[in-house]
Amino acid sequence: MTVVPIPSTFTREVPGAPSIAGEGKPRVHYLALERSYRVKQFGSTTVWDAYQKGRNLSPDEPFLGHRLVEDGVAKHFVWQTYNEVDARITNTAQALVHFGLKQQGMVGIFAKNSVEYTISELAAFRQRGVVVPIYDTLVSDKNVLNFMINVTELSILFTSTSSLDTLIEIKPQTPSLKTVVTYDAVTDGLKERALAANITLVSFAEFETIGSSIKAEPHLPEPKDLAYICFTSGTTGMPKGAMLLHSMMTAAIDRLEIGAEHEIDMDYHKGDVHLSYLPKAHVFEMALDVVFMSVGARIGFWQGDIKLLMDDIAELKPTVLASTPRVYNRIYDKVMSQVSKTSTIKRSLFNAAFTGKSLWLNQQVYKHPVWDQIIFKKIRQTLGGRIRILLTGAAPITKEVVQFLKIVFSVPVIEGYGQTETMASTTYTVGVDQYALGTVGTPVPGAQIKLVDVPDMGYLSTNYPPAGEICIKGPTVFPGYYKDPVKTAEAIDADGWLHTGDIGIWDDRGHLKIIDRKKNLFKLSQGEYVAPEKVESVYARHELVEAIFVHGESTEAHLVGVIIVEKEALRGLLEQKKFDFKGRDIEQLVDDMDVRKLVAKELTAWVRKESDLKGFEIVKDFVLDHQNFGDSGLMTPTFKLKRNEAKKYYLDKLQAMYSGVSSVNV
Repeated sequence: MTVVPIPSTFTREVPGAPSIAGEGKPRVHYLALERSYRVKQFGSTTVWDAYQKGRNLSPDEPFLGHRLVEDGVAKHFVWQTYNEVDARITNTAQALVHFGLKQQGMVGIFAKNSVEYTISELAAFRQRGVVVPIYDTLVSDKNVLNFMINVTELSILFTSTSSLDTLIEIKPQTPSLKTVVTYDAVTDGLKERALAANITLVSFAEFETIGSSIKAEPHLPEPKDLAYICFTSGTTGMPKGAMLLHSMMTAAIDRLEIGAEHEIDMDYHKGDVHLSYLPKAHVFEMALDVVFMSVGARIGFWQGDIKLLMDDIAELKPTVLASTPRVYNRIYDKVMSQVSKTSTIKRSLFNAAFTGKSLWLNQQVYKHPVWDQIIFKKIRQTLGGRIRILLTGAAPITKEVVQFLKIVFSVPVIEGYGQTETMASTTYTVGVDQYALGTVGTPVPGAQIKLVDVPDMGYLSTNYPPAGEICIKGPTVFPGYYKDPVKTAEAIDADGWLHTGDIGIWDDRGHLKIIDRKKNLFKLSQGEYVAPEKVESVYARHELVEAIFVHGESTEAHLVGVIIVEKEALRGLLEQKKFDFKGRDIEQLVDDMDVRKLVAKELTAWVRKESDLKGFEIVKDFVLDHQNFGDSGLMTPTFKLKRNEAKKYYLDKLQAMYSGVSSVNV
């Protein structure tokens, strides 16, 4: 291992890069200029190669596991070895060929994470197939499900019996779908119903048996072959199918290995245990599973119920946990709430330990011989007691929560930033990461990042600090959207730079910080995107709403809003509810907490009944105002809301709602 001194800045401009008006020069991690980086051929292998590498490292050691359930009670994890899983992969692959899979043909998977899910993926890759993962939550969104099946022309789909009614219902609109394989048992009655809809229905056990009785030679993929069509979870219109190549997947492994060699990344190994619970239809979990199988590690699958997640974690005792900020925020809130209710002495001890360890973190020391045993040991057991690395992604996480996790669990916390289109993380906080708090770190090996001016928002490369739209280039950038050249051209420019739509700045030490979004989309802390105009258009239909400004933060799990109330409608509501408002004008009424609660309750009940907004799209907190946005200088000449200006104008009110200081709690 090479010991690297702490540099003054962690990124460098690419040598020889031209100066282009309207953008900053591309930057890379400072070690990316070392020869070992410059000559590295990222992504020269495939996901199948990664799996075989892990199998060679751990042939007879546990690979995939699930919890044994007896009489409805979850017990311990039971495991299948790499060689045992390989035999099932062979049988499944041969059955895929029997049912008509061609090279680079599509294989759909519409289910929760499971042992069989991973076997299906690898079986498809053995025959040079392409996996199309579909979020299992789309049972209720038939239009999107139709679109995904039709655009990829899926003929084979793995799923569970809970989805069969939906698949049978949409079969007239999805003519390509011929074979459905369920991960659970099927009855003769279900088979007859499926057959009547022109669907051949078999259980996964039957599918494996069919495959074991035939012989089909493997047709292994090439690095530049398609591995996945990964649909982005858009909030308006149909989702886009990002084409992910095998080389993109394995480039992620390559950069981890070379990063570990230079001590700028963690070293994953065959002794690691990973809990697979993040959706496998999401690129974050895809990348994680490939990484862990490539080192011969174990992957255990959750029961599929978020209420049982902490129980699954405690039973599995993972060494590495990857999660979203929402889960970490809940752990933080629960622990801090419990601390606040303890005795003065216990609270003082916790605070002393917390403060003492925070000083140790400045030296990259995570463990303390006294405090870890006396104060934090019980907290560590909530994650099984073996955690050595915590990973977070999908949405930003606050500095306070990161610091908390490092202190109480005595481990590094690595935050990644990226997109589906970049095969998960493009930057990360690792190594001397105390300098990266509040940022998303530095580019991963092989990635280049530049900031392009967004003049109408005031973000310029000539600012201090330099600002602009984050653009990415490198071996993990996707080639485009499936059958959608228009959207592809919007995302990737002629020089191969992916335009993310996120606004970033470089800090004084060369870390990237996300500060805004070019398009009006909010990414909430659980990773969901929200289009505010869509939400605003729904609320604006109500008679109480003259105008509305909806706001969200990537560190928060819900939306807040500012409503310009329609004065006469408000008076009518107050009279209907027999609210005493005589002698008070509108300026006084909008600041009355009881009036706010009444309006919020009315709107929320109406929206839940009259709209199809998802739960995370419903505004949880409102403030009221009486002055039109135009009178406040917040409208353009074409009567569009100046969203950035509105955020600044109402900043104190927005912060008060999120902090709980001023909340109606609908």
